[in-house]
Amino acid sequence: MPAIDSQLNPRSAEFAANAAAMQTLVDELRAHCEKLRCIQHV
Repeated sequence: MPAIDSQLNPRSAEFAANAAAMQTLVDELRAHCEKLRCIQHV
């Protein structure tokens, strides 16, 4: 299978900013899911 060419640069500031923003969203989603789990056990 041929390799896929990519223009991504994991060392760029833009990549780091996007990764940080995504991590924030993931953390918020996990917090919401945890709240829902707590509510279901009440």
